[in-house]
Amino acid sequence: LQELAEKRRKPETVKSYKTVISRSPFELDLVEPILLENYSFKNTQDWHQLQSLNADTLHSAIKENKITFVYFWNNESTVSQYVFYLWAEASKTLVPRYPDAAFGALACHELGELCEDYVTSASEQRTIFAFSDNAVHAKTSGLRDPKYYIDWVHL
Repeated sequence: LQELAEKRRKPETVKSYKTVISRSPFELDLVEPILLENYSFKNTQDWHQLQSLNADTLHSAIKENKITFVYFWNNESTVSQYVFYLWAEASKTLVPRYPDAAFGALACHELGELCEDYVTSASEQRTIFAFSDNAVHAKTSGLRDPKYYIDWVHL
């Protein structure tokens, strides 16, 4: 009788997960760029509300007195194409929300020399830069979802 009472009092074991990270808000940080290499971007890129930048538009946007967000991308890298897709999706929310800011992308596969002036390494070709007062104010190379970029711009 004593044993039966102890078994009843014993709390049920809660199923534990193998790792803490599986239930973490940081699991989006675990997107493996290597997995994106198998993804295909056969359709043309949709710019949504992003401005397509060239040398003139980039220089004039940076020299203006407003903050300018620029993504330097390359269509030869699947990861870069994926970040372009995320940035373009985020632009649908960002452009109407921040009309005094400029949001654009510069195609490094078309304007390689111009990209070399701003991007120091190939890994930065999937980085979004925020320019203010003719200098880099902030940058992010996070690989998450469009909401991440919306939140980053808000900060």
